Amino acid sequence: MNFMDFSNDIVIQAKKEDLIQAFRAVIQEVNSEPTKKWFTLSDVSEYTGYKKPTLYKYVQEKKIPYYKRSGKLMFLKTDIDSWINETKSKH
Repeated sequence: MNFMDFSNDIVIQAKKEDLIQAFRAVIQEVNSEPTKKWFTLSDVSEYTGYKKPTLYKYVQEKKIPYYKRSGKLMFLKTDIDSWINETKSKH
């Protein structure tokens, strides 16, 4: 092995280590993200204190953020928290 081959191997190894470190950082960041907490209509009712008929009305009027999953109403906790804060700031 000549000097140039040895030098190229060192550069390749250094780049490889940089990539491995970057990849590990990305994995750690992804794993540290909070998992999404899904609520049913009953959960939202219990969490917010709103009665189910009121929440159904808000869904129908598109006043509350919601998703339909397999025909079932679902709500993200983070969306509900934001909605509550927006609702409070309007009053």
